[in-house]
Amino acid sequence: MSKIAARVAIGLAVTTAVLLAGAFFWLKSSAPSLNGKLAVAGLSDNVSIVRDEYGVPHIFAETQGDAYTALGFAHAQDRLVQMEFLRWVAQGRLAAKVGAGGIETDKLSRTLNLKKIGELSHARADAETIRDLQQYADGVNAYIASHKGAWPLEFVMLGAQPEPWTVSDIFSLSGLILFALPDWQDELVRAKFSSRLSPNQIQDFFPPYPENAPVTYSASVAPPAAPKDASRTESIRHAGWPFVKGGFASNTWAVHGSHTKSGLPLLASDPHGGFTAPIDYYLARISGPGFSMRGVGSPGFPAFLSGHNDRIAWGLTDIGADVTDLFLERGLDAHTYEGPSGPLPFKTRTEVIKVKGGEDVVLAVRETRHGPVISDVHQGAKEYADAFGKDYAISLSAEAFTRGVSFTAAMMQANKAQNWEQFITAMKDYDFQHNFSYADRNGNIGMVSAARLPDRNDAGSHTPKKGWLEENDWSKAIPVASILHEQNPARGFIANANNRLTPAGSSYEASSSPSPQYRITRITELLSLTKDHDVETMMKAQSDVLSLAARELLPLMTVIKGDSKEAQKAIAMLRAWDGEMIAERPEPLIYAAWVKEMSALVFSDELGALYEEWKAPREHSLARILQNREEWCDNRATDPEKVCNALLGDALDSALSKLITTYGGNMEEWAYGEAHKARYTHQIFSGVPVLASFSEASAAIGGDDRTVNAASVSYDEDTLFQATSGARYRQVIDLSDLDNSRFILAPGVSGNVFSPYYKNLTAKWARAEYITLAGDKNAVAQRGVGVIELLPE
Repeated sequence: MSKIAARVAIGLAVTTAVLLAGAFFWLKSSAPSLNGKLAVAGLSDNVSIVRDEYGVPHIFAETQGDAYTALGFAHAQDRLVQMEFLRWVAQGRLAAKVGAGGIETDKLSRTLNLKKIGELSHARADAETIRDLQQYADGVNAYIASHKGAWPLEFVMLGAQPEPWTVSDIFSLSGLILFALPDWQDELVRAKFSSRLSPNQIQDFFPPYPENAPVTYSASVAPPAAPKDASRTESIRHAGWPFVKGGFASNTWAVHGSHTKSGLPLLASDPHGGFTAPIDYYLARISGPGFSMRGVGSPGFPAFLSGHNDRIAWGLTDIGADVTDLFLERGLDAHTYEGPSGPLPFKTRTEVIKVKGGEDVVLAVRETRHGPVISDVHQGAKEYADAFGKDYAISLSAEAFTRGVSFTAAMMQANKAQNWEQFITAMKDYDFQHNFSYADRNGNIGMVSAARLPDRNDAGSHTPKKGWLEENDWSKAIPVASILHEQNPARGFIANANNRLTPAGSSYEASSSPSPQYRITRITELLSLTKDHDVETMMKAQSDVLSLAARELLPLMTVIKGDSKEAQKAIAMLRAWDGEMIAERPEPLIYAAWVKEMSALVFSDELGALYEEWKAPREHSLARILQNREEWCDNRATDPEKVCNALLGDALDSALSKLITTYGGNMEEWAYGEAHKARYTHQIFSGVPVLASFSEASAAIGGDDRTVNAASVSYDEDTLFQATSGARYRQVIDLSDLDNSRFILAPGVSGNVFSPYYKNLTAKWARAEYITLAGDKNAVAQRGVGVIELLPE
């Protein structure tokens, strides 16, 4: 009997192995074929999609419209799951695809009416943009219709299939701008901090942007404000209101030819964000008679957000602009709320959310004169409103609700611009919020800040406003690009690292949340070192991991002697350290751990549970406290006389104890990179044990939140010291030789876990290496991995 059982077990094991192998090879067929020919409706001529050795598509076409069709085809090949998820969210259909887990997202999407924003955006678009988007959608649909084999694993797991795309679908993604603009959510965060901290403590925790720190624009761009208007700029000089827990980061700069070896400009840009697999950027090249573009765009759109055409180059950073407002509404009864002149009725509509495997959810949406009531669907907003009383509500005001969003059309026009004037014209209608660096082959450089910023009576307010007071209303928005732009500054370069844009006291400032000064100060230092910059110096600057925050903090921290031999040794090592956050060195790990423990001891007393919710590196705050704010170092509950030096000793002992437990007793053998890893995690598979490691790309890296090569440092215990965000795309554009321009993206071009190009660029990215996107069709094909020919139908 036992022999029979053993034979059955062996048979089942073999059968299971065969089935698993079969399933694996079937799922592997979801990776697209990179060779072949296909007839596509709408093409005017043949188009080639040539994949280079890294899987990056080089598209060769006779017309730009045909190139957009091929780009849509390539996006769908590599990022169809990503595109579909974005569409489901934008249209409030996520729960219909994923089940109950998508209900809350759909509630917010339906409340904000993202679909209507897309419709408004579509109605405002010019005919040329609509034509371009239609050609792009044709390419997406051609891939969907021609696909053979399994759909990507995410679709298989959900039992879903992609649907055809329309121009309206592309415009519907425009509404996601309200998900990507965190300033309205930050108003709730600011309100939380204000409820815990005094005005003086707010100044300590969110220090003013230093008056002597670098800014982006010359004083002539926004001359000093008249005395009566000074308060409109002084109140927004604080640094680092948290757009996310650790702040946000991007760098971009342009160097004039008078400061380069070639005599023509160089432009560098590295927009930052979360380490997800895939990221939200897609690297590609399109080329043909009279047009050429290389750089990155976002799957679902044909526009290149950062890169170059045959005449100009551009890069981008976040402004940190406050383009939306929350309003506290005072309800009078179930149907009315208080307006400036008396009761006003809530506008209402009903939304029905389909739920996969569950019953429909019926959502009653209320709107006020300012916009939709988000406290009905957003927990943070509900908690804020409830603190005032059960009849209060929070509404969101944004231009997009009545105007739509024009950034797609604006970006498409910017891509086609041939000079500074055309670029500025396009940016005046751009209503996201970015600073764009600029350089052209005529030798010009520049920067423009593009957004539509409300003209407020209380420019310094960063918490919800009382909705019943007419004085809090704003009726117009100003195109920031018409004010904040500068060409060919006298110093020979222009740069932004999310820092303050104009000098203190200027008549206009668009950033309400400037990042601390460390990155822009270091960039300014590096760009000032020589007047013979080239691609190599630009790449070296982008990979720079010197932390000016560490250099500021360490003299304030290493004033103590240390009680133990371990503490004394650590202090000696840190005193000799130059502040470079190198992955192979132990000092950055000791420094990061010490700052983490000291921050907890200093801030958790005042912030309570709020510290656990928002703990993140705040070196500029800690430096201010260690210099002259001793009162932060006491503990009201246990030791009101505690001084900062005593806390520094306690924090160092705690940090070293934990590090020794984890990495052993020989601190000279520790390596920062053992803890500080960039983990590109799949947003679905990371929660599935079998698939988590398979879908993850990981690399040890240097840098921290304050280095030019920014790589955040997590304080959360489950991801302690990991880098959860950073520069996952970098570009250096050489305007003297566009083929010499450099690019790198991680983890890879593809979003399909079965593709060899899913995480193939991770190691190269971690080493700060780059690739070029050069060569004619034959040259790329010879070194590449496949050619797809799209033919007119």
